[in-house]
Amino acid sequence: MSPQVFPENLAGAQNDLDNNSQRIWGDRAKNLELAITVYENVQVYTR
Repeated sequence: MSPQVFPENLAGAQNDLDNNSQRIWGDRAKNLELAITVYENVQVYTR
Protein backbone atom coordinates (compact mmCIF):
# COMPACT_ATOMS: atom_id res chain seq x y z
CA MET A 1 0.00 0.00 0.00
CA SER A 2 1.59 3.27 -1.11
CA PRO A 3 1.43 6.28 1.22
CA GLN A 4 -1.24 8.80 0.39
CA VAL A 5 0.03 12.16 -0.84
CA PHE A 6 -2.02 15.23 -0.03
CA PRO A 7 -1.62 18.27 -2.29
CA GLU A 8 -1.41 20.65 0.69
CA ASN A 9 1.57 18.66 2.05
CA LEU A 10 3.32 18.98 -1.30
CA ALA A 11 2.62 22.71 -1.39
CA GLY A 12 4.01 23.07 2.12
CA ALA A 13 7.16 21.17 1.21
CA GLN A 14 7.62 23.28 -1.93
CA ASN A 15 7.17 26.41 0.17
CA ASP A 16 9.85 25.29 2.61
CA LEU A 17 12.20 24.60 -0.30
CA ASP A 18 11.52 28.02 -1.85
CA ASN A 19 12.02 29.85 1.45
CA ASN A 20 15.19 27.91 2.10
CA SER A 21 16.74 28.61 -1.29
CA GLN A 22 15.76 32.29 -1.08
CA ARG A 23 17.46 32.53 2.31
CA ILE A 24 20.58 30.75 1.04
CA TRP A 25 20.80 32.94 -2.08
CA GLY A 26 20.17 36.02 0.05
CA ASP A 27 23.11 35.07 2.29
CA ARG A 28 25.30 34.44 -0.74
CA ALA A 29 24.38 37.81 -2.22
CA LYS A 30 25.23 39.54 1.07
CA ASN A 31 28.58 37.74 1.24
CA LEU A 32 29.32 38.70 -2.35
CA GLU A 33 28.47 42.35 -1.68
CA LEU A 34 30.74 42.28 1.35
CA ALA A 35 33.57 40.71 -0.64
CA ILE A 36 33.20 43.35 -3.39
CA THR A 37 33.22 46.16 -0.83
CA VAL A 38 36.37 44.81 0.82
CA TYR A 39 38.00 44.39 -2.59
CA GLU A 40 37.13 47.97 -3.60
CA ASN A 41 38.50 49.31 -0.31
CA VAL A 42 41.73 47.40 -0.80
CA GLN A 43 42.04 48.90 -4.30
CA VAL A 44 41.61 52.40 -2.87
CA TYR A 45 44.24 51.93 -0.17
CA THR A 46 46.82 50.28 -2.40
CA ARG A 47 46.73 52.89 -5.19
